[in-house]
Amino acid sequence: MLQHFSLNGRIGRGTWWLISFIPITAYAVALLGIAIPSLTGVILVLIAPVVVVMSWMVICANVRRYHDLGKSGWWIFICLIPLVGSIWQLIELGMIAGDEGENRFGSPASSESGSSLPTLKGGREISGGQGVDLSKFDAQYFKERTEKMSAQPRTGMATAPRNTSGPVVFGKR
Repeated sequence: MLQHFSLNGRIGRGTWWLISFIPITAYAVALLGIAIPSLTGVILVLIAPVVVVMSWMVICANVRRYHDLGKSGWWIFICLIPLVGSIWQLIELGMIAGDEGENRFGSPASSESGSSLPTLKGGREISGGQGVDLSKFDAQYFKERTEKMSAQPRTGMATAPRNTSGPVVFGKR
């Protein structure tokens, strides 16, 4: 848990999305609480420390995600450019894969190095489930699977009769 408050190291996209989602939810709850006048004081007292801690956690996650991309953590300030900066940061941190191998910020994030997500071979994170060896899924596998599925009769699906001369009508005539 403490690794989420560190500016050192790297995290993958999956971990970044998880870390970023929790504070967004907390911010939404805080805003809803502030919208109710009778709860405003209580919510501010209770939520303010949580928002500060979660904000630091998000900053650390962004810096570590930029490290995964091989960039300096100072890139977090790109979000200060109105509109464009936030969109750029969301695309870069949330959708672009990090460096495959080791870079100047360390080795890729993996289960062994403290990540909370399972990994595929090569250290790429996946969300949920177990690590999967994708090497067995090659072109031959898919060809055999497709042939096997096409040989089986289809059940429970609406299919048009073959070689019909008129319009296809589904249901009763």
